[in-house]
Amino acid sequence: MQATNAFLSPVLEWVWRSSGQVVVLVVLVLGVQRFLGYRLLARWRYSLWFLVLARLLVPVAPTITFAAADFSAINNPNGAWSYGWMPRTKLEFNLYTKSDTLFGLIEWTGDFPPDFFTPESRAPHLSFNPTTDQVEVGNRPLEPRRLTAHPSPIGQRNVIRWKAPRSGSIEIIAAFEGNDLDGTTTDASVYHNGSRLFAGDVEGFGKPSRVSFCTNITVTAGDAVDFVEGYGSNHTYTRDTTRVDATILELTGVIIF
Repeated sequence: MQATNAFLSPVLEWVWRSSGQVVVLVVLVLGVQRFLGYRLLARWRYSLWFLVLARLLVPVAPTITFAAADFSAINNPNGAWSYGWMPRTKLEFNLYTKSDTLFGLIEWTGDFPPDFFTPESRAPHLSFNPTTDQVEVGNRPLEPRRLTAHPSPIGQRNVIRWKAPRSGSIEIIAAFEGNDLDGTTTDASVYHNGSRLFAGDVEGFGKPSRVSFCTNITVTAGDAVDFVEGYGSNHTYTRDTTRVDATILELTGVIIF
């Protein structure tokens, strides 16, 4: 249910905003008619209401892409989305090259040297639950059809990248939420071509730990929007599983009166 809500929230938010635009247009038309009264010719009255009708009939839905809904266990990059990692102190994107299945989850991680991490630790990785059931891994209840990220013990950060297929206006919607019952302590950020748009701390579990971000920007074809998860200000990676919801609405071509 929560996975469905994550996908529907941006859509419903857009529907609500679009409905509000129609209401504003109707109010303006009524206001003009009331102000001008008999001085407004009939043909102009019809023309004003034609604007309202056109706003209702013209297809204006944006193109909506969800990182989780478009997840691929085979291809990386997969369309506009790609999965990878960055060093703790550099904005240097490295593509994940290995896909595997663990505990029923699909994981993407890097091809790190065998001695890169200690035997007790793991490389940074992104996980996806492809099933319709919640998967329990230790203290981590992993919801169906959701993406989670886990950083490395030495600070490598997970990155979900969206690359603009065309130029235009987009809306970025991001949310990060703790996914360890013992309490997650991670940092979350969003970048556009290396410029940080958002930064926040995820502390705790579930909705109380949730940090979110939404903004509209203009992109050029090939621009990168990065959704990034790190190991937090405490510099430890334990209990740092973080649920990531990444959504892009392409607004170019959307008619707004």
